[in-house]
Amino acid sequence: MKEAKKRKIYVALGIVFLAAVAGLYSYLYLIPSITDALTPTVTVEYGQLQTVEVAWCTVVREETVVYAQEAGEVSYYAQETEKTRKGTKVLDIYPPGSTGSAYTASVTGFVSYYLDGYEDFFKPDSMASLNGEILRSTSLTPKRTERQSAEKGDALFKLITSDIWYMVLSVPEEEKPAYRLNSTVTVEFAEGSVKASVSEVYDRAGDVLVILKTNRFFPEFARIRQQDVKIITSDYTGLILPESALAREGEETGAYVQSVDGSYRFVPVEVLTQSGGQVLVSADGGLRIYDTVLRNVDNDQEE
Repeated sequence: MKEAKKRKIYVALGIVFLAAVAGLYSYLYLIPSITDALTPTVTVEYGQLQTVEVAWCTVVREETVVYAQEAGEVSYYAQETEKTRKGTKVLDIYPPGSTGSAYTASVTGFVSYYLDGYEDFFKPDSMASLNGEILRSTSLTPKRTERQSAEKGDALFKLITSDIWYMVLSVPEEEKPAYRLNSTVTVEFAEGSVKASVSEVYDRAGDVLVILKTNRFFPEFARIRQQDVKIITSDYTGLILPESALAREGEETGAYVQSVDGSYRFVPVEVLTQSGGQVLVSADGGLRIYDTVLRNVDNDQEE
């Protein structure tokens, strides 16, 4: 009997403990969320709002591959991504029993020893003919070509001969409005990020081809061919509101701001961007940081 009572006591204490934990969790996490959602007003804050897209990116460069004209030992002089002037020696090949043959830069450009075999396929003058099916049919990872010896016909290095770099994206039709011609975007690679401008936008069957271009360089750019990237298509700072706080009066978009006496007045706003249930408006209008606005506006009932 005593053992049975002890077990009942232990069970009861366990239930009390679990109930206390559940209550504490609700207090710390659930109740604040519910309370916040039910609050009729929200305070205007200053912040940043980005619109980010994800895309399969193919890097296209003006590049020329140099091949070995004979077999032999190789000696290198130029470093990876070193910018060399026309006539600068890149490497020597020493065939057995003879003097070395010099390989120089035919034009000024960046030297790279990373090759993928598609240097003659992905060219700036043929980008417009690409489509999503072609771009997604390859998954290219360039390989480093430096070696102690080479055979005749081996690819030795490539020379990137332009300061303009291109990135070709295949994006869904619904994302097309995010890529406005001549607008500036930020492309985030695994190795770093670079700003670029939207150069061309082409409609393709089932998708949209977007061509970005930039003259900004970071060393890893010379070897990247294809990669999943993040594209920041808009990046604004201003005043942040929930989308539900936007109201309409006639042709104007605005928010209802609480006055000192508790009444509300309509204040027009300029919407810069919106994402994830939030909207960012210009700080140059009538709305001010720390203003109190109605959180949920029923626009169907507004005149």
